Amino acid sequence: MFRTISLGFIFSVSWSHAQTGFVTSFGDDGVQDGIGTVATAEGFLVVSRSHQGVTGRPGILLFMRTENGQASSEIELPLDGAIFPQAVAADQSGGCFIAGSIIATGAHEHDGLLIHLGPDGTVLWTSIAPVAGDELYLSLSGTPDGGAVVSGVVGTADGHDGLLARFNGTGTLLWSVTTGFPLDDELVGVTATTDALMATGRLMNPGGTSDLLVVKADLGTGVLLWTNTVGGPSNEMGHAVVSNTDGTCFAAGTTISYGPVSPSGASLEHIFIVAFDQAGDTLWTRVHGDPMRNRSMAGMARTPDGDLLIAGKRYLTGTSDAMVLRFNTSGDLVWERVFDLGIQEQLKGITALPDGFVTAGGCFQDLGRQVLLLRRDANGF
Repeated sequence: MFRTISLGFIFSVSWSHAQTGFVTSFGDDGVQDGIGTVATAEGFLVVSRSHQGVTGRPGILLFMRTENGQASSEIELPLDGAIFPQAVAADQSGGCFIAGSIIATGAHEHDGLLIHLGPDGTVLWTSIAPVAGDELYLSLSGTPDGGAVVSGVVGTADGHDGLLARFNGTGTLLWSVTTGFPLDDELVGVTATTDALMATGRLMNPGGTSDLLVVKADLGTGVLLWTNTVGGPSNEMGHAVVSNTDGTCFAAGTTISYGPVSPSGASLEHIFIVAFDQAGDTLWTRVHGDPMRNRSMAGMARTPDGDLLIAGKRYLTGTSDAMVLRFNTSGDLVWERVFDLGIQEQLKGITALPDGFVTAGGCFQDLGRQVLLLRRDANGF
């Protein structure tokens, strides 16, 4: 379904002319939650989870916004079944990929779902992996050949295994592998290079807690080249990973084992960044947090000069504020910006721009759960 929203005027400004930053929320009755955004020639394509419409089933809403955040159009993707989008990544031609899962009509298990959209939101193709048991794609990255790789999780008789899969530019599955570790693991962030991919997530250990997990696999075959875990006495988890041209990578997530504790002595959740060398050995770890609030993250992007942008939330029980942080390549904090629109806000997908960044998430407004869209300059203002 396509709905056009009338505008008094349309902005059309090239990226060479910096625009004023904005914070805006929008959506229909029901529940919408932004999972990511892609920069287009006209502005931004925002992908949202949605529980609304005639069927009432979970689906996908696309919001087209101008460079200044104004509404231009809205598209409800015409897909059968219950759709659960999890991540968005730009393609090489101005469109994007969406990864997630689908429960087909009459079924009760999740199947992995990959969607390729054109710049105008047109569905170019969809790929569904109907396998026995649950299979969910949780993250994705474009590949040099115009295709995509996904990471996620599959259900097993004993729990979960991490999943990696590669698709070509027409949606054909080239390979799919699972990690097969003895205990539960998940792969929730992935990035691709010209010949390999790195993924991060968590691996349960015999003590019943989780460690941050990073794996590297051959892009052509999916064969695992190395794996490593980093963790302490409590829980760590990787949410996103980016690679460097020299074969090193940065994984970012959360830690409860390390960092400041509250005045009462209770552990808090903090941002956790780990650097790995070409062989998968740990180069350094960094923790960012304070003794008064929790911090969690969901998305990460590289700035044009190589710094790390991390999007997530800073929270206490029952309340949260949207949060964006910038770190340099040594893991040192450059700045932290917090955005408070009311009771609860959080950010998920973040995209670096030549003059700053744009990020999407969710917030509670009068109509309920709404999409939160935020654009700022390179200093977060």
